[in-house]
Amino acid sequence: ITMASEAVAVLLLVFLSGSTFGIKLEGNGYTDVLIAINPVVPENPLLIKRIKDMVSDASSVLFTATEGKFYFEEITILVPPNWSQGDYGRTKTETYEKANIVINEENRAYGDQPYTLQYGQCGSESRYTHLTTKFMLDDELIKLYGPRGKVLVHEWAHLRWGVYDENDDGQPFYKGAHGGIQATRCSVELYGQIVNRINHTKCTHIDPNTKLYTQDCVFLADSEHWEKTASLMSYPSLHKVTRFCSKKTHNREAPNAQNRMCDNRDVMDVIFTSSVDAKANVQPLKGPHPAPRFTVMQRGQRVVCLVLDVSGSMHGSRILQQQQAASLFLTTIVEDNSYVGIVTFTNYATTLKPLTVIHREESRTQLVNYLPVEAIGGTDICKGLKKGFEVNIKKKFKQHLHKKDEIILLTDGESELDCVSEVKESGAIVNTIALGPSANKELKRMSEISGILNGTVSVDHTVGNKTTFLVLHESQSPEDIEIKSPSGQIYDFIDFQPSSISKTHSLVIQGTAETGDWTYTIKNTLSDQSITITITSRAVSEAIPPVTVKAYMSQQSIDGSKPMLVYAEVNQKGVPVILADVMATLESDAGDQYQLELLDNGAGADAFRNDGIYSRFFTTSKKGRYNLKVKVQRKDKGKNNGQVRLKRHSVAPYVPGYVIKGKSPIVMNPPKPPFSEDDLQDDVGSFTRTAIGESFSVSLPPDLNAEIEEDKVMLTWTAPGEDMDQGTADSYEIRVSMDLEALRGNFSGAHLMNTSDIQPLEAGSTEEYSFLSSYIINAEPETVMFFAVRSRDKDSLMSDMSNVAKATKMLRFVPFVQTTSTSTISQYPSPNLKEQNISIMVMLPVVYWLTNYAVMTN
Repeated sequence: ITMASEAVAVLLLVFLSGSTFGIKLEGNGYTDVLIAINPVVPENPLLIKRIKDMVSDASSVLFTATEGKFYFEEITILVPPNWSQGDYGRTKTETYEKANIVINEENRAYGDQPYTLQYGQCGSESRYTHLTTKFMLDDELIKLYGPRGKVLVHEWAHLRWGVYDENDDGQPFYKGAHGGIQATRCSVELYGQIVNRINHTKCTHIDPNTKLYTQDCVFLADSEHWEKTASLMSYPSLHKVTRFCSKKTHNREAPNAQNRMCDNRDVMDVIFTSSVDAKANVQPLKGPHPAPRFTVMQRGQRVVCLVLDVSGSMHGSRILQQQQAASLFLTTIVEDNSYVGIVTFTNYATTLKPLTVIHREESRTQLVNYLPVEAIGGTDICKGLKKGFEVNIKKKFKQHLHKKDEIILLTDGESELDCVSEVKESGAIVNTIALGPSANKELKRMSEISGILNGTVSVDHTVGNKTTFLVLHESQSPEDIEIKSPSGQIYDFIDFQPSSISKTHSLVIQGTAETGDWTYTIKNTLSDQSITITITSRAVSEAIPPVTVKAYMSQQSIDGSKPMLVYAEVNQKGVPVILADVMATLESDAGDQYQLELLDNGAGADAFRNDGIYSRFFTTSKKGRYNLKVKVQRKDKGKNNGQVRLKRHSVAPYVPGYVIKGKSPIVMNPPKPPFSEDDLQDDVGSFTRTAIGESFSVSLPPDLNAEIEEDKVMLTWTAPGEDMDQGTADSYEIRVSMDLEALRGNFSGAHLMNTSDIQPLEAGSTEEYSFLSSYIINAEPETVMFFAVRSRDKDSLMSDMSNVAKATKMLRFVPFVQTTSTSTISQYPSPNLKEQNISIMVMLPVVYWLTNYAVMTN
């Protein structure tokens, strides 16, 4: 298991991460938006001010563009741990890796041009938006891309709503329906001139093959002569452009990404019918929107406490798995200058080793020697977690530093968890590694039970430092181990360092490992056991960024309504790596395993060809929790195979210049810094990477249930408790809608039921709530109601929304007259209608209950 920072390139990568997106829409306002400054950025308080100014301006632009429906409400700014000039708040679970918007140095492929890492289907959320410090601080770049607030809204449309650019550098011109040559833009009523880039005269050069203007021609928009106010996805730099293209203004003819990816639909249509906010049922605000609220936070130096389960249920193979996983983390993964402590727990907790700074191999070895080897007694996970928090806190108070607190909990999970509130309040990131039967089955499949285990791993020129071969076994040492370098040098059994405690044999290659294919052979014929080999390597130098792989899923669960998309992002410091072989393995906790070849061909699930994003759909009808592993390999078969390539899309449009009311002189902007394709095409050679993505669930049995009994609608669900499945909730909020997507997209906007008479029961009990079916809206021949519920704790923290329960009641149609009510509860009396047929269907699985807390299970 590998927990890797950005500075470490490894041949086995495991990313323990939480939710992909995190942004919430509360009413009309976006909350939980995280903007993070990369740790390499030098301290500059002006940068924080510029971020606040940009978001404040963007909130007004967003509010206008969406006709008063959306604005930015709560923003968190995460500053680097080495910044010291401000009084920053303490982070909870915020990290740079989770940021929606990142502020970083320039990207080799994009320079200082703002862009969004977008690789989903039309209407899907994207990974993050990338802005550079120069873009934020240098006002000259406003000339090239437009005001920062409008640029942010342009990128937000990529990030949040999955819409695409309406200009196109690859196809800047097209033949219109009426025969004339048009510039690719939206709307087509955007006036301007097509001129020669060099002498600024009217362009007359026509390509004989395309019958369009040649590449030395460019369209310059008229900054004043502008009757329409769209579109921000085409020309956000123009001060009169304040809207997105709608049905009335959309240019369906333009050969742009929006038309290609979204089936010629306009941006507003995608936002309100296909995006995550589709049919959110928000009403335009009356009056101005509130100003955004900002919180500036900081996470400091990494502090990790290993919290290890040594209870009786961990006896045997589980304690061994724990030793080996912890040894791998301590010897090869955790970064130098980090603080690491060790805590064990049964029905009580013990500090085996206080926080120790990692600075030499001796400190790593010392920590490994403290790892427990025996398991006995009861289990109390909460005591272990609390002791881990104590270990971290002592170091912080001693040095008066904000630390980057982490807990790595290794347990078989056979214990009640009644300390969720303490975990939440601790502010620590808790990563849980489950050890149990499924983990043991996976080990069996990963290695040969007996005989010869052999294979090949490629070390490319971007990695090679501290290359480590770690062989893990269960009982008896393997008879022989042989590692062969690309030049033929042999490392055999006597070159490995054995550990009888953790049952491992390790070999660290001195200096920089040779580039090329390394082969390994492990002989095991005397015992029936699992043999696993893990190879890790660090970046060869800071000047040569390593090839990295990250694995993602498009959603956290599958409910049958839409397929899961599996992604692998392969790049070298932001520049895509193409022509690799990418294989995804999805395995359920029941042992079901699926393999998918991920493709970067621009077809099916893959949005863009040769952008370094490899994709595939995944569908299954089998319930359970699934884990994702992606293996990436590339063999060097020629000069052009596997080179990094440039594929720019979802960027802030560069403005070459403009005209003013059709008059001279033409105003030209400075050119973008030139990019040479050759500069980006480093031949990365052969390489091997493995990445572990987030786990996700496929759950079929529902919890919230809806039934119609005579003239009553009966709702039943399992009481969630105060904290997760413990205690008693304070109250419930039940809402009903006639529109499924509206209820899913904006729970708070649906009709509220009166739940004041419900006294929540203890967790695990069955709750019931009923009301007369005469409270149905719009008594059509078939009346459909969708219900969802969420709970509130004593601190007024709300749970996630439950599954959606659907009730369908077939009615004889009678003209309907709605009466009014002064009650705050949505009540819709209906005429006396008789039932003809009743069908009930419950949709979506599992009630997701109570408070948000800082535990991530991976």
